[in-house]
Amino acid sequence: MNTVKQRWNALSSAKRLGIISGILILICLAFVTYSLIRDYQIQQLLNQSQAALEAQDYATSFSIATQAMQINANKSQAIFEVSKRLVASDSAFQEATKIELSKQFLKAEELYAKVISEDKKNYQKAQQHIPLVKAAWSQKELAQAKGYYQQRLFEKASQKIDTILAKNKSFVPAQKLQAEYKKAAEKQYQQRETKTLNSLLQKVNKKNITVARQDLSSYIQEKHPAALIKKAEEHLQILNTKASSAQNELAKMRGQERYSQAIDYVQSSFSIEQESKEQLINDLESEKVVYLERLARENKEKDELALNVAEQVLLEQLKSPGSAEILKKTILEHDTYGRRLVFFLVDAQNGFGAMMRSGFLVVVRPILGEKSASYSKFFAAQKCEREPEEHEISFMKTMNKWDENPN
Repeated sequence: MNTVKQRWNALSSAKRLGIISGILILICLAFVTYSLIRDYQIQQLLNQSQAALEAQDYATSFSIATQAMQINANKSQAIFEVSKRLVASDSAFQEATKIELSKQFLKAEELYAKVISEDKKNYQKAQQHIPLVKAAWSQKELAQAKGYYQQRLFEKASQKIDTILAKNKSFVPAQKLQAEYKKAAEKQYQQRETKTLNSLLQKVNKKNITVARQDLSSYIQEKHPAALIKKAEEHLQILNTKASSAQNELAKMRGQERYSQAIDYVQSSFSIEQESKEQLINDLESEKVVYLERLARENKEKDELALNVAEQVLLEQLKSPGSAEILKKTILEHDTYGRRLVFFLVDAQNGFGAMMRSGFLVVVRPILGEKSASYSKFFAAQKCEREPEEHEISFMKTMNKWDENPN
């Protein structure tokens, strides 16, 4: 290593520069040679891919174009895309041919339509097959329509004819049968609809009032002949007159959670179906239990909230709240709108520092959703006797609008 370095140092500057220049020239020549080889390779592949296209060997063309893309994507993109589309077109034609043999004519038509005009191998044949598979499908569907007609399934037969003509308007055999099948279908439809409505009306005669009202309402909302709709509406009006007032009254009681009254009403009312009364009463009893449980739970929560807030209001009234010891706190009364009248017996220091025992009355209205309570700014808490007297309680109620709607 030292010998090479010594020899290099012994060379003149001109010789050193010559050696470096020679090396650079060799590198440039190698790069140019590599580029020329790559260009030659890509051109050869493009020519081969194009030749395969012209020979209608789309798969080979696409395979070669894929190799060319790996060498130079920019130069290969155009023929790659063309060969890719032609491979897909050829695949669609081959699949359509198989499916046509299995008599899946609509799917075959769809695939034949995917064959592109650039596909010289398959395009003309695909265009020739499209009307053939459409006609074959039409014949197949027509045979089914005739089978339905023979089974007196006239509506299905008519629908099948309409489906054929929607797809193949010029199919003469279906055109000839369309009017006949449609007339038979309409007659059968009218007969069936009349029978359905008569069955519904029989429920009225059997006093199935609730079921009949529901079925008639559903019938009117559906698509039926106009004359039958009108007849159904007339009968529904009769039933509504008989039953609406009873149902509205019951709904009102439920909405107001007057379950005991609602149960008595169901038991005594003649406007509610006898066979539904037992279930209805069971439902009301269950709703009543849930309501009473919820009411008890809410009242307990409101009482706890009222006591807490009332205590805070009381402490604000004391001269020395830190010295207060609450000996007794109890809710004396509730009003219709949720107010609580709370009594407190408290030991606390007065303004002179002496411990005094006093009674207080506090009125608050707990609000569960807000976890707070509303109360009068000036009259929520008032001092009273250690055992509150009637006039003190009456005064607190008056000043806090007892049993008045807060809204």
